[in-house]
Amino acid sequence: MSPLPPDHRPLEHGPLEHGQAGFTLMEVLVAFAILAVALGALLPQLSLTLKSVGRLERRERAASIAEARLDALGTEVPVRPGEAEGTTEDGYTWRTVICCALPRNTVPNAVPLQLYQVALTVAWTEAGRPAELAVQTERLGWKE
Repeated sequence: MSPLPPDHRPLEHGPLEHGQAGFTLMEVLVAFAILAVALGALLPQLSLTLKSVGRLERRERAASIAEARLDALGTEVPVRPGEAEGTTEDGYTWRTVICCALPRNTVPNAVPLQLYQVALTVAWTEAGRPAELAVQTERLGWKE
């Protein structure tokens, strides 16, 4: 039997020799460069997404405050013409303005109820600028 030619000899486990498969330094650098460009393109989008989530959370908090203030009308707070305002612990300010609505034909004069217009504003600071959520509704209350 004749010995195998040099290129058909079994590979020995050890350091890579010239001509064997593997990654060159240039290939690794190109791969890192592609990765850096891809991450550079994605990071601004991630930043915008995080800012949007923060804005939505603040707006949701303002809507929650408005809902709580409107729920209190007619139960804890009487529905009568006037203004009220306050500040929450986390820096939101609210203002409620109640005034008489025009009488409607649906409420007879014999009924001791009056339709009131309610305007509620919740304000906060977002990125150094003022922001607000305004809600308008109508509520029934006792005639004055």
